[in-house]
Amino acid sequence: MHQTRSQPHLITCSIKSLRVCCWRLGLVLLITYMCVLLPQVSLMMMSLGENLSGIPDATLSTKPTLILHIGPAKTGTSSIQCLFQSQTGEEMLAKYNYVYLGKFQKNLCGPGSDNERFYKYAHIFGVVLYLKNKYDGVSLDMSKKSVSHLMSLLQHANHENKNVIISAEELVLLSRARQASWDGLISILSDFDVRVIVFHRPYFEWLLSNYHFYNRFEKKNIPWPERLRSFDEYINEEKDALSYISPMNAYKVFEEQFPGKVKVFEMQGNGLVSRFLCSLPSASKSCSYAEIDDALKRAKVNGSGYRFEHNRIIGWAFWKNLVTSCTSYESMANALDSYLKEENTSLSNLPHKCLDESLAGVIWQETIGQRRYLYGRDATIEEELKKKFDGFVNEGRFCNLDLESVMSEPLKQRQGER
Repeated sequence: MHQTRSQPHLITCSIKSLRVCCWRLGLVLLITYMCVLLPQVSLMMMSLGENLSGIPDATLSTKPTLILHIGPAKTGTSSIQCLFQSQTGEEMLAKYNYVYLGKFQKNLCGPGSDNERFYKYAHIFGVVLYLKNKYDGVSLDMSKKSVSHLMSLLQHANHENKNVIISAEELVLLSRARQASWDGLISILSDFDVRVIVFHRPYFEWLLSNYHFYNRFEKKNIPWPERLRSFDEYINEEKDALSYISPMNAYKVFEEQFPGKVKVFEMQGNGLVSRFLCSLPSASKSCSYAEIDDALKRAKVNGSGYRFEHNRIIGWAFWKNLVTSCTSYESMANALDSYLKEENTSLSNLPHKCLDESLAGVIWQETIGQRRYLYGRDATIEEELKKKFDGFVNEGRFCNLDLESVMSEPLKQRQGER
């Protein structure tokens, strides 16, 4: 009877002992997690956070990274390209296990831009034309060679387990391409984990920069300028083209093809190139802004200086048949300079035409709309941006010479005599 009554007691003790053991084991595991595993998890999250603050994280991929910098034009692309193709830039990228494959700036950059180095880089424009199946001034055979050369460069980089940077604003021309063209690009880059970089510049600044770039006249290339349009003429005539090569549209179309892998960099402020480089995966902790800024100064972009309004007058005179092609550009330029000197004036003092309020309003609304699309609303930044825009308007940055008024009878007569 005694043994029969004691069995429940023994079972109860065993259950209590088991509970104590489980509790102690749980306590040991908790202490181990807090002291050993938790710090490691925290470090992993911090590292992930650093990458998310820059270029989208690529550490989960086993493929080498390929940074596709697509510009667009007039957002600092030449500075990036000149730095990366310089000796200093190559050495800097090598520290982060990156190699630059293009585009190559043959005439724009400083020392090191020789023909022998050309074959180290891809001819991206030819690749884009091949993908679009359009060959503007480039033969089909040359476009095919451009694709083959790029694939050879990528294959070599992949074999060496190198990360790659390609910088080419021509890639934005794919914005209106068929899906087959995009599939072709994705196939070419398939051995890499692709990350896309877009530089954003306030729309009104970007417009003005594009206007001066696409309407400039370099007399060393052609004997006489074509009609150089005013700013408002340029906007009205090129509005469709401008809409599809804008930074916002570039972001949209590349995000569709590379979802979650597109990063926008703001061109406002200093250190655009430094911010870009220091956001590269694996470069963030050892990146030196001062070193990059110093290298950028040495890889200086060669300016193409020209007198835009000066050339608009000369071009207008030729376009209006006030002079013939027998009259040289130099004699026209000298006549204009002599006239301004004799009149004791300058072009800035001659009559100008500026944007009307409605067109200025359209440009501002597009500026603020693009910024909100890319970054969301920020009242402080938008207020500063509005002040800058108003400054451009008040300073006459969107104005042009009123050529009808400028080409007064005395000036016409002087030009006709030459």
